[in-house]
Amino acid sequence: MVIISASRRTDIPAFHSEWFMGRVREGYVMVRNPVAHDVVYRIDLRPQNVDCLSFITKDPRPMERYIDELMESYDLLFQVTITPYGKDIEPNVPDVDVIIDSFIRISKMIGKGHMLWRYDPVIIDDEHDIVYHMNSFKHISDRLKGYTSRCIFSFLSMYDRIAHLEGMRPVPSNERVSFVKAVKDIAIDNGMELTSCCVEPELKELGVMNRGCIDRRLLIEQNIPFDDGMSNNRDGCLCVRNIDIGTYDTCMHDCIYCYANSSNRIRRSSKGYDVDSESLCDVLKDGDRIVDIGKNRNCRLSDF
Repeated sequence: MVIISASRRTDIPAFHSEWFMGRVREGYVMVRNPVAHDVVYRIDLRPQNVDCLSFITKDPRPMERYIDELMESYDLLFQVTITPYGKDIEPNVPDVDVIIDSFIRISKMIGKGHMLWRYDPVIIDDEHDIVYHMNSFKHISDRLKGYTSRCIFSFLSMYDRIAHLEGMRPVPSNERVSFVKAVKDIAIDNGMELTSCCVEPELKELGVMNRGCIDRRLLIEQNIPFDDGMSNNRDGCLCVRNIDIGTYDTCMHDCIYCYANSSNRIRRSSKGYDVDSESLCDVLKDGDRIVDIGKNRNCRLSDF
């Protein structure tokens, strides 16, 4: 039994929902190892072999039409990123209130315990100062009150791809503390626990804990089985083991801070997307080594 992540590598609900449902109905998906490129995993998606489907998205609207069908056979989690940035930072992400409306509709369908709001990444600069974030956070959390019990945040990570971009800078410790002080009580007032992804030590002193995004406590609370091991997605990650079925460089939101895309949009748009394909924007090649997940339990889930 496995937890399926859909996906940290791309926004499957926003851009690839029809492909995803095709794979669910077929009962399997092919996923190329992003490091060992000649290894392709055949992942069993049949309900008897899947503990949970965990969606990570900035726009869950295209998945709404499929939720009733999925709920007949699967436990669902939605991690929905709602952030207050403009088109200069998130060019193709829909308006905040549009996504909030979708979040609320889905929460009514699957329950607020299965809905996580991501305020991620936190970018602090001249335009997006602490007051800006406090006001934005309050607007979003006020509207989400009663539809989620948790907000996950993390600060901007300075990947090599964005280090040269004007205005992008690391968030120093004093600003991290100021951000938490500004929004923590707002979250509490709206019935939300404020947690961090890979929390920094100074934030623990403010009562902010790193629970992981797909963590043991969440799954226990929702009676979802899981493999009790760490996923080790990055340093400090406390997520339980899960398998990501996405493909890098296939998200068209074009967020400038994204770690999962190259900077070349033409390269992304030219990737072959076939709604009926076994794999997302990929094809099997001569010499590929197929590894079955669900049959070969010795496979390293950390590869995902």
